[in-house]
Amino acid sequence: METITGTAIKRQSYDRTDRKKQQDLILEFLNGGKFNAWELAKMSGLLITSVRARLNELQKAGKVKISGIRYYGPTERNISVYEKT
Repeated sequence: METITGTAIKRQSYDRTDRKKQQDLILEFLNGGKFNAWELAKMSGLLITSVRARLNELQKAGKVKISGIRYYGPTERNISVYEKT
């Protein structure tokens, strides 16, 4: 019987992630205004880690930009707000 490591399982999950579909979902929500990563995660149902990764990819592609910083009560931190370019 083959032993599967945690790293292998994470890799399989990573490979199955449909990044384009997640990016399109985030862009669809950003059509409605400016949001932070936490708000986008709540609205889309995606994990916050996935949202942050897709926002970074979209920012590098020039499709979104950081439009400011806002205090977000649940995290008690100032966090970036994103908008479509």
